[in-house]
Formats: sequence, structure tokens, C-alpha cells
Amino acid sequence: MADEPTNPAPEPPGNPPPDSAPEPTPDPGPGPVPYDRFKHINDRAKAAEAELEKLKKAQAKATEDALKEQEKWKELYEQAQPQVEEAKKYRDALDELLTAQIDAVPEDKRGLVPDGDPVTRLQWLQKAQAAGLFTPPPQSPGNPPPGRRSQPNTFDLNNMSPEEIRKARAEGKITLAG
Repeated sequence: MADEPTNPAPEPPGNPPPDSAPEPTPDPGPGPVPYDRFKHINDRAKAAEAELEKLKKAQAKATEDALKEQEKWKELYEQAQPQVEEAKKYRDALDELLTAQIDAVPEDKRGLVPDGDPVTRLQWLQKAQAAGLFTPPPQSPGNPPPGRRSQPNTFDLNNMSPEEIRKARAEGKITLAG
């Protein structure tokens, strides 16, 4: 009996033999999805697609509006160009006028002219000239202006007829003192 092969006891059908690898069981997948869950997911997907479409349309409209706005700016820019050119002409004329006014100021008093925009400087120059800042001081009544030497007119009233005296007085050549 020792030479007789021994039959091991048969294993129950549900348990695999211990020395063999377990058989892989096919994965049946997630299984059937309940209709409510399917409908919920499907509705969400449709809503997301609708929202995406809405956003795409809004973005396209925003891009179109931006392009229209740029066109308006371009039109406004083109409309403003003649005004800009005219303003440049006025600015050039104002600068020439200011330069002429400053050149009329005596050299020693040009440092008094303030810095700033041309309009302010021109207004200051006009006020200074009106106040007499750049004109020489007036001559006193007793002194004749330099360079003008005149002979005082002397009249001998004893040798003049009354008619000649009246005529000289009417012309302002004779004044009566007192």
C-alpha cells in the first residue's frame, strides 16, 4: 500500500486548489445606471453645452463691439485732425508773438519774464508793459529830453502888434504866467 498512489481528497467545487493561481473573473463593468442618474447627468451636460454656447456668443459679441468701438475712435481721431492742425497753427503764431514781445523787452530786464506756458507769459508781458515796467523813466519838466536841444522862443512883446500877440498865443507859443 505504500506503493499505491494515494488520491487526495477532492476539494469542494467553490475553493480553488491552494497551489494553483486564482482564475481572473471578468469585470462586468459599472453595471446598469439608474434612469434618474442618467437623466441628471445628461441634463447637466446639455446645460453646460448651452452655457458654453452662450459664453462663446457673448465673447464674439464683445469682440465685435470692441472692433466697432475702435472704428469709432478711428473716426473721432480722423475728425479731430483738422482741429489739431489748426491748433498747431495758432500755437506757432502765439510762439512768434511771444518771441517778438520778449525781444522788445530790454536785455537787462528779460530775466523778469516768468517761465511757463506761452499764454501766461504773454499776459504777464502785456501787464508789465501797461504798468510801464520796460519804459524808461519820464523826463522831469525842467530838463529837455536828451538829444533834443531847442532854443527857447523869445518874444519881444514890445515890438509885436496886438494881432501878432493874439496869433502867437492861439498857437501856444506864448503863455501868460500867473
